[in-house]
Amino acid sequence: MSTACANPSRLRGSARTLSAVSLLLPQKDGEPLTFRSQHARLVPLRVWFRWMTRQNHILHNPASEIELPRLGRTLPKTILSVEEVERIMTLCEVEEPIGLRDRAILETSMQPACGVWKWCA
Repeated sequence: MSTACANPSRLRGSARTLSAVSLLLPQKDGEPLTFRSQHARLVPLRVWFRWMTRQNHILHNPASEIELPRLGRTLPKTILSVEEVERIMTLCEVEEPIGLRDRAILETSMQPACGVWKWCA
């Protein structure tokens, strides 16, 4: 690797962009980066170039046309059994208002079409 690429602050314009893209080169063992690793490296780069453009440090955002890799959704590693879910549901004291509320939240969140993100909104 040349010394110019080793020090990105010495580069200008598109050469600096090319040096930044070197972040996506394969790992040391020769394996390609996972989509998650690529995504994690590209997002800060896009944000930085967007900031540079808004601050008028550069005229054009070279990262505006970079498409981020699609991240697949993963299933949870552990899933509760039916007995575990029933045991959790029986822990709520439905005689108390807070227990009744907790039971309603648990039952609603256990529905297939309802995710935790709906509770955060």
